[in-house]
Amino acid sequence: MRTFLAFCFCFAPFTGSAQDPVNILLMNGKELVVYSLNDTSFTNLQFEYDKNFFRKERLHIRARRKAGKPFDLGIQSAKAEAKPVVLKHASLERNEVFSMIAKGGDERLLYYLDPAIGNDMPVESARAYALGARDARVAKSGAGWFYAGLGAGFVGGYATKGSIWAVALPPVLSLTSLIPSVSIPEKAIHDLRYQYNEDYALGFERQTRSRNLLQTLKGSVLGTVAGLVLYTVVDNN
Repeated sequence: MRTFLAFCFCFAPFTGSAQDPVNILLMNGKELVVYSLNDTSFTNLQFEYDKNFFRKERLHIRARRKAGKPFDLGIQSAKAEAKPVVLKHASLERNEVFSMIAKGGDERLLYYLDPAIGNDMPVESARAYALGARDARVAKSGAGWFYAGLGAGFVGGYATKGSIWAVALPPVLSLTSLIPSVSIPEKAIHDLRYQYNEDYALGFERQTRSRNLLQTLKGSVLGTVAGLVLYTVVDNN
């Protein structure tokens, strides 16, 4: 009965003007501002969003990190602000979304506890997890792992002397990013009420490890290619 009531609540229409912005918090920690939200369908959410949104957000986040204030929304990137708003129609599956917040601050939860569909965390635990993943996206860049992968890939690519073993370097090097433990500095926590929350830490850790893995892979691929090119040039001269 409780699951049925939660299901009915999730499919109740979200009130508010169609043109008002709605902030969507995804389960993976991403946030997205959408317009003309239509959630009357029994399948997915229909809306419009600025297709440059994530590109702009990355620039804003980079500017805030550089200033040492990753959560200060008053710090804006001039380069991001110069990009035009280009609205695009899109949709999201409901199970990808934790909640939606309308212009007036009213929140509507789409997540509900139901192990049968994979939602095995209580609502507040899922909230903490999503916020941890969000803060990791904002506060952690993984740049150090990119440059470490770049350097190691370059040395390894040159050392393999053009052999087939060079192909194995990037995935092997990227796995090393999973070895160290993930620290959560206080300045990387937007809401200190979650500082010692295990679900928050889990979301933060998983997102950080995923980003470190990707950054190491990207850096090691570029480094390996550069090392192979250098070896080829030296070997042919």
